[in-house]
Amino acid sequence: MWTPWTVVAGTVADWSRRTQEVAVENARAAAVECSRALVERIEVELYVAELNEQRVQQRERPSVIA
Repeated sequence: MWTPWTVVAGTVADWSRRTQEVAVENARAAAVECSRALVERIEVELYVAELNEQRVQQRERPSVIA
């Protein structure tokens, strides 16, 4: 027997499942972007540390007076 509330319940179930799937997709995309940003930040920090190390080594050389 067909009843209106069974149709509504099925529609709500489909809608809530699809909403959950979209939320999971969004969370995964956000996690990937956060990971990429973290890796990029670490790479920049390593590059800057390397540049600073090179500058320190250049400053530590004794001056040559001829």
